[in-house]
Amino acid sequence: MKLTDMAVSKAKGQTLDYRMTDGKGLYLKVLKSGGKSWRYDFRMTFPDGTVKNGTTYIGLYPDVSLAEARLIHAEAHKLVAQGIDPNDHKKEKKRKQWQERELKFADVANEWLEKRKAEIKPETYHGIVKRLEKDVLPEIGQISMVDLNAQDILQMLKRVGKRGAVDMVKRLRQHCSQILRYSVAIGKAERDFTLDIREALATRKTKHQPALEPHEIPEFLKALERNEARLYPQTRLAIEMLMLTLVRPIE
Repeated sequence: MKLTDMAVSKAKGQTLDYRMTDGKGLYLKVLKSGGKSWRYDFRMTFPDGTVKNGTTYIGLYPDVSLAEARLIHAEAHKLVAQGIDPNDHKKEKKRKQWQERELKFADVANEWLEKRKAEIKPETYHGIVKRLEKDVLPEIGQISMVDLNAQDILQMLKRVGKRGAVDMVKRLRQHCSQILRYSVAIGKAERDFTLDIREALATRKTKHQPALEPHEIPEFLKALERNEARLYPQTRLAIEMLMLTLVRPIE
């Protein structure tokens, strides 16, 4: 007969430990002290005829309710049907979780750099490495991927911004964004959260090159002729051409 929430809550300790079964190996173990815990007894039969019996611990009551215990039991029951020991599965899952926790941002960044090395020019690659090693990795490189958040990256970028290096902040944010997008692709991060901090970063105001006033042109031409700046002849001719044709420099 299936257990009920009322029966589970009213179960009391007796002279000896006892169990209240719910079916398919799931039961509530009640200690004589009154403590209660959910457990699952399973039996696995392998193709060669060998049999393995085991018990997997599900959790304490009331921390784990009857409904929750049934859900966990159903998952464990599926594993047994597939020939997988629930206890071994639990250990492997825990091992992977610890591996994920030990994975640092620097680990993923280095993996991303190795991938980029074959895709970009050497000078571009070395420039990225230099920027990451100088400003990014010393600040957030040793933070695990599961703990890293947008505020960690924002504070790092703000420290760079205090030097007045607004353009560098933009580049570093782009690098971090690319690393996080790579992390998402390989299953090491949920999303690229550098998108959340763009509005919090300072931007450089566009400053257009000032134009010459009419009365400044004669003096400018004299200076161009003296060539104290040691310009190449082609450069001087190009400047004169621009002044005669009134086109934009890019044209």
